Amino acid sequence: MKKLLITFFATCLPLALYAYDFIYDGIMYSIVSESDQTVEVASRKESLGMVVSNPYRGRVFIPSSVYNDGKQYTVVGIGKRAFINCINVSSVSLPLTIRYIKDEAFALCTQMNSITIPFFVTDIGVKIFYLSSISEIVSTNQYPPVASEESFVFGVSNNHVLFVPKGSVFDYQNANGWNRIGNILEINNNNYSINGHDYVDFGLPSGRLWAVTNFGANSQEEYGEYINWENKKIVSDTWGNDWTIPSRHDINELLEYCNFTLTYQNGVLGYQIGRHGTFIFLPAAGLIRDGNYSDQGECLYYWTKDKGKENGYAYFLYGDKVGLDNNSTSNYSIDLMPIRPVVFNATYDEDDEEEPIVSHDYVDLGLPSGNLWAKTNVGAENEFDYGYFYAFGETRSKDYYHLENYKWYDQVLNQYTKYSSEYSFALPWLLNEDDVATKKWGDMWHTPSHSDYHELLEQCTSKWEEKNGTWGRSFIGANGNTIFFPASGYTYSYNQYVNELGYYLTSNTEVNQDCILFRFSATEISDYWLNVKYQGYSVRPVIRPWETSIDGKYDKKKGTDQIYNIQGVRKTVLSKGLNIIKMKNGQIRKIIKK
Repeated sequence: MKKLLITFFATCLPLALYAYDFIYDGIMYSIVSESDQTVEVASRKESLGMVVSNPYRGRVFIPSSVYNDGKQYTVVGIGKRAFINCINVSSVSLPLTIRYIKDEAFALCTQMNSITIPFFVTDIGVKIFYLSSISEIVSTNQYPPVASEESFVFGVSNNHVLFVPKGSVFDYQNANGWNRIGNILEINNNNYSINGHDYVDFGLPSGRLWAVTNFGANSQEEYGEYINWENKKIVSDTWGNDWTIPSRHDINELLEYCNFTLTYQNGVLGYQIGRHGTFIFLPAAGLIRDGNYSDQGECLYYWTKDKGKENGYAYFLYGDKVGLDNNSTSNYSIDLMPIRPVVFNATYDEDDEEEPIVSHDYVDLGLPSGNLWAKTNVGAENEFDYGYFYAFGETRSKDYYHLENYKWYDQVLNQYTKYSSEYSFALPWLLNEDDVATKKWGDMWHTPSHSDYHELLEQCTSKWEEKNGTWGRSFIGANGNTIFFPASGYTYSYNQYVNELGYYLTSNTEVNQDCILFRFSATEISDYWLNVKYQGYSVRPVIRPWETSIDGKYDKKKGTDQIYNIQGVRKTVLSKGLNIIKMKNGQIRKIIKK
């Protein structure tokens, strides 16, 4: 996760003037019309008109409506400089209700690669992507929105590509402003087929290939057949054994790696999902319930192959104007839904995602326990990077963090499981199988316990400071060695909340809904902070050498196979410090040579 900085803009001034009227779910909004109850996403400005780094991070989801003081407002626009200098935002999903995008709305967004302009946008401001890294633009309207000569002044020499609906290339090539984009292509101009059925390849880690149409449909916009879940084998029986119904993991992977937006295609409402210029369209086909059509043209219902926890229920993908959700179940004895097939051409095990076992640096702080602390968070490229976020007991990062998709919450029984006193075999600490540090980095790494963080506070001095443009806390050991924890905040729903606080998971849980966190700010530190398990937090792994051999003697003739140092370099003899011994029987030993 790269962090790029634009050094010629101010990032901190003592007095700030905010151009917004209220904040909803972490996003700033200005009221456009009280009578119409409309708002636009607002900008954040400094007192002298200078621009600060916006607080948004990761994937940002803008809803179609928001609430303030008991009123519901429709989000109709992206205000001037609303996302300017969002150097840590990777994507922004815009709702179908957006009508305009004002000047420099996404200027200096140096982590965003692509964006989709919603169907009803009619006006485009100037320099909306100025000095940004956006190189791929998707316009879902057949007719080019009104733009000026300076709308698409990029200020950089990237090879920009505009994807437009079929038959619209000529109109965009001759439209004012749009004609400055040199490469204009039709959406889905390259499809392939298996057994006579077209698919697209998004380049997903699993290798899944997604069908262009629903089962039983002849075009992307047709709803196709409505299927009883128990009859799901009809896909492979009809399309051939290469085709099958997608699993929940397939849906989650699709939503994690692709951009998605609600739009109209040839007059049909649905979600356009894609990446790298390749797209599929999921029409809002509704469902058939008790023999009656329901929600056609309004909502998406698509079966997955996964059976629900309650007998007679199965999981499905649901979508409406608010977003997409993959955590609902339906009674398949009364409901019929469409199916969007996939080609099951590669195997994937989400438990098989571990990174190389000896590829991460540690710092020895001279602690009594001998603990060795990682220099970076899980998923981070350097010590200043926030890395990825994880809920307690989950080993995969997500776009959406909520109770409704938390792994250890039973939606049917409405109770927490496994790590909860409500459950019969409750556990007060993480097992290795649910420890993201162990799963991602290898079995010598662990999520720190509450006691590990307590020792860190007792044995080290600490100071709040800014390093490489990132605020956080440094911890200095008695031996003079230092580690830095960035103040990464936490994630809830689709959004990340960065408010000059650090929240780090420990391996300990408390009461039913809470886990124990390590929390710090500029003025205080706590190694025992309780918060809900299902939100996303940073993870800083630790090695506990005392769990295995320390200064142990070994005889290579008696079974030792290979010796590595912590950087993963093969050695013939033990090096000073931590050594990883890979035994012939497959076991791993850790030996510290002092």
